[in-house]
Amino acid sequence: MKQLITTIILLLISHLSYAINLNFFDETSKPRLVENDTAKSHFNSGVKAYKAGNYNKARAVFTKLAHYGDRNAQYTLASMYQYGYGSGKNNSQAIKWYQLAATQGHALAQHQLAALYFRGQGINKNYSMAFKWYHRAAQLGYVDAQFQLANMYLSGIGIEQNHKHAYTWYKHAAAQGDANSQSRLAMLYAQGLGINQNLAQAFHWHTKAAQKGQPLSIEWIANKHRKLQ
Repeated sequence: MKQLITTIILLLISHLSYAINLNFFDETSKPRLVENDTAKSHFNSGVKAYKAGNYNKARAVFTKLAHYGDRNAQYTLASMYQYGYGSGKNNSQAIKWYQLAATQGHALAQHQLAALYFRGQGINKNYSMAFKWYHRAAQLGYVDAQFQLANMYLSGIGIEQNHKHAYTWYKHAAAQGDANSQSRLAMLYAQGLGINQNLAQAFHWHTKAAQKGQPLSIEWIANKHRKLQ
């Protein structure tokens, strides 16, 4: 059973999104070091061009802003280099700009940088560095990073295995509605890992995850129902 759980964790932790996240264009995540109206207008024109599929124009705008230290532009530029929007893929440039944005506290950049270190994509595989950047993004409340950080604690990848810390981060992500974290949290309750065994809590979190279509939780609940029949 433990071997199966570890395998599942490794599959989940390596299954990351391959699309650029545009949530940072929200008003709640305004760019740093872009204070005047002219600079804001340029940033918005880059966003408009990107969403319209005019990647060459968008990349030119974001490159200029990125050099001025705008962390959102740095993140976007890194994403465009990683996935080849507006140019061929360039992992070294992607990592450069992710690192600059990450050091300025951009949670998505931190998460993506961690993922690159974890996979060894464009950079030497380094689980310790992956842990570092997942941890920073998790502390900023980024739910995907919280889930990945919990996985690393649970499996002992990049950090000493610690079920209590895994429980803590799964709980943070579960509270934000992440179905995979809810399922993992339920598993910890069911097995008493990092927390006292509590089948009622296990059922509670598996139910929440199952309602969102999480397959492991659906199977767990179905097995429980079969045993009661």
